[in-house]
Amino acid sequence: MSTHLRERPAEMHNYAIRSLLTHTHGTIADAKIKIDGNDTKTFRLQNAAYFRRVVNDECPGTIREISTADSSKNVMIQLADMVVGAIHRSYKPDKNDCRLYRALLAKRLNDRRSSVWEFK
Repeated sequence: MSTHLRERPAEMHNYAIRSLLTHTHGTIADAKIKIDGNDTKTFRLQNAAYFRRVVNDECPGTIREISTADSSKNVMIQLADMVVGAIHRSYKPDKNDCRLYRALLAKRLNDRRSSVWEFK
């Protein structure tokens, strides 16, 4: 990962969302995307028009709609937060169960056409 992105968390989050949506190998089309409204404020995420324009320019038809949602009222955002938390924990060697999380993730990735992006 570039030093530029490491030093600018807001830009890193925008880059990650954009990359996630443009490297789907055609598995995401006509998507309705919800972004946690708190993340939009906290991380100064780009507005919906930016993601729709940039992603649909690179991968036409990927995004139909983007909106914000309250994570305390949206179970899908809560689920995404739990998955991200599990992935984050799997990278913490001080946690006794980190290998368990990595093993579960590896098994799931082997079951599907997926990829892991390592940012260092």
